[in-house]
Amino acid sequence: MNVTPAVDDLHHRVKCIFEQAREYYAARSNLEEDNAFALFEAEYAAGLDVLGTLVDRNDRFTSPEAVSIVKKALEAYAVALRDGFPLKHRQVSWLIDEIEAAEEAAVREGKTEIDDDLSFLTPPERWRP
Repeated sequence: MNVTPAVDDLHHRVKCIFEQAREYYAARSNLEEDNAFALFEAEYAAGLDVLGTLVDRNDRFTSPEAVSIVKKALEAYAVALRDGFPLKHRQVSWLIDEIEAAEEAAVREGKTEIDDDLSFLTPPERWRP
C-alpha cells in the first residue's frame, strides 16, 4: 500500500515545472557561457525521464525518497526564480507548500508504511490493561 502524500494533479504539475526548468536552464545556457546551466538543464531532463519512478499516475509519490528528490528539485528551481520571476517562483513555491502540507497531514493521521505493515501486531482491546 502506498501511503505517501497525495497532491491534486501532482504528476502533471511536476512534469510541467520540470519542463519549464529544463527550458529555463537551456535558455540561460545559450545566453551565458556558464556550464553549470547546461548541467541544471540535464538534471531536469533526467527528472522528466524518471518522473514515473517518482510520482505515480494516482498523484502519489512512489516512496519517501521520491518526495525528497522532487522537493529538492523544486526548491532549487524556486531559488533560481526568486528575484527575476516572482509569478513563476510563486507557482513552484505553492506546489512545495502543498507537498509539505500533505506530508504533515499524513503524519498527523499516523499514516506510515511501518504502522500499516505491522498493524497485525497490535493486540486487541480486550488484551490491553
